[in-house]
Amino acid sequence: MTHRSSSSEPASAADFSRELAALATERERFLREGTLADVFAVAYFHLTKRISELPLRYPEVTAAQIRGFYAAYTQRESLAHWRPYLELAGTRRLKRSTDPGALLQALLERAMIPHILYDLPPALRATRPEMLSWEALAPDFFALDPLFDRAAHATLLDFDHATRRLGALRSTHREALEQGRLHIKSEVF
Repeated sequence: MTHRSSSSEPASAADFSRELAALATERERFLREGTLADVFAVAYFHLTKRISELPLRYPEVTAAQIRGFYAAYTQRESLAHWRPYLELAGTRRLKRSTDPGALLQALLERAMIPHILYDLPPALRATRPEMLSWEALAPDFFALDPLFDRAAHATLLDFDHATRRLGALRSTHREALEQGRLHIKSEVF
């Protein structure tokens, strides 16, 4: 693996096109069928596809991190820290006449928190080249921060599209997601 030392080089989308294709499939299934087990893939897709826009100092390292992080995601059904997400999502789908805002927020949190706390550290350790310090890699890592807002906006648009298409109520959907309410009522399911 070569490591560039000049800055402002975009990460190549081709470096993780396989991961993007798989996430796109899960996202499309959510948009088409409202499958709650695919909720996290919607947000993950929107974040991952934007990484190639960034000028990075070490794009190959970032691409390796993305692949390693995604590899843990593909193993989610066998990992205990993913159980709360998988149990909440189950085989459920968005339904007519329900307001899924709080449920979608809870699903995202139950996926993001363990993915970041448990899956990210091993992926970072496994992909850090020995000749590069954590300090050298930090600017590329933190360059991802602005992408979260843009990905969140695109995710909300997808949630709105799916709820509208599937006939679910939308009155408090955006509000629940933006405010982070976690009150999950039985009628939401």
